[in-house]
Amino acid sequence: MDDTLQRLGDDQQLFYQVLRWFAADLPNTLAGIETCLVSGDAQKTREAVHKLKGSAANAGATGLHAMVVEAEQLCKANELAKVKTRMVSVRQEINQIITLIEQLDD
Repeated sequence: MDDTLQRLGDDQQLFYQVLRWFAADLPNTLAGIETCLVSGDAQKTREAVHKLKGSAANAGATGLHAMVVEAEQLCKANELAKVKTRMVSVRQEINQIITLIEQLDD
């Protein structure tokens, strides 16, 4: 996350705002991925996962980013059953991230 803060000119308030936007969007992004998985469309799932990958990178969520990189590769290989399994860990990571970001407001 230090890299993200540096990219934002070490503006901590802006950094917190970016994190809040990221956290606010995570449930919708996750729901979109799950909808694509249910449809069985590997390409649409990959696109939805790719969006999450970019968001995670921009927010400096390196652990989530690494998980999503793997999920994207599985989508490219049309391994949707493995993506579904991977998404369990992704969901857990997202829940932890949201909790941490919500604590910024305390």
